[in-house]
Amino acid sequence: MGNSYPDRTNARGIWGIDEIYKNSITHKTFPRGATKTAISLGNVTASETITNAIDTITLETTGNASDFGDLSVARGLGAAFSNAIRTCFSGGYTPSLSDVVDFVNPRSTGDAVDFGNLTVAKSQHFGCSNSTRGFFGGGSTDPSYQNVLEFFTIAQTGNGTDFGDLTDVAWGACASTSPTRAVRYGGEGSGGSPGTVNVMDYWEMSSLGNAIDFGDLTTTIKNQAASSSFTRGICAAGRTPSLTAVMDTIIFASLGNATDWGDVTAARQSCSGSSSLTRGITCGGTTGTRVNTVDYHSMVSFGDSIDFGDLTATSTNPSVGSDGHGGLTLTS
Repeated sequence: MGNSYPDRTNARGIWGIDEIYKNSITHKTFPRGATKTAISLGNVTASETITNAIDTITLETTGNASDFGDLSVARGLGAAFSNAIRTCFSGGYTPSLSDVVDFVNPRSTGDAVDFGNLTVAKSQHFGCSNSTRGFFGGGSTDPSYQNVLEFFTIAQTGNGTDFGDLTDVAWGACASTSPTRAVRYGGEGSGGSPGTVNVMDYWEMSSLGNAIDFGDLTTTIKNQAASSSFTRGICAAGRTPSLTAVMDTIIFASLGNATDWGDVTAARQSCSGSSSLTRGITCGGTTGTRVNTVDYHSMVSFGDSIDFGDLTATSTNPSVGSDGHGGLTLTS
């Protein structure tokens, strides 16, 4: 094929069967089109106003977010996971704790509809997924913290099912995935004061079971954002307990400690993230004042984040789902 050899950003030329196989199965570079996100804005003002608004952006471009639609009920401090056709938002405060799971199609616009329910109403939990299974884990049932992992089959609406347990309770954590493995980063654990941890644990998404130790982040952290490619996970910003701009990175296939990747544009916490295979985003949060900032960083080379654009409103703890993150394969 010469210089017409197809990849995710170049579908020109005539494709041979062997080339389609290499791109889709071996190299995993088969073109999938532009990556869309759906972003639930959560808490949006200093007076703790909670919104049902959902924003959307396209990761391959830069610019401000636009309106996507609305959740079934206004809520904040929830979580999200996504595959190519469904982004699911769960839990949070309405202001009472919620167990509701809504979903939208990230490749279109419109209001969310009912998907099912969490096993228990909670907030400040995390979400992650591959193409078939979505996970919500950890969180607070107020006043108790959770170590529970529950999963959903994304193609079928329904309620959460117990998967196993994290190595410790965790709220304010985040997680990201390869197509086969999920990794949880930090959060507030059960020990110490204030109890923020540098722990990472992981689980294989295809089978039930408890999470296993993966390694350590470069510092204790909570209220941060996560992104991933097929091979790499990134944990960005958060509270250490001081606010930080640091991004850590890990390689999914090998256990070990995180290393420094770069910095987001400003130290902040209570942000959320997602990604395409080449670009990660960090959305919203607070620097002491709520922000509507969206940063982006490379998923393939070390370096600092760059300004992407703005959400439609200032927002802490937004919930973000992408139809092209590292947990999703060609068949997603």
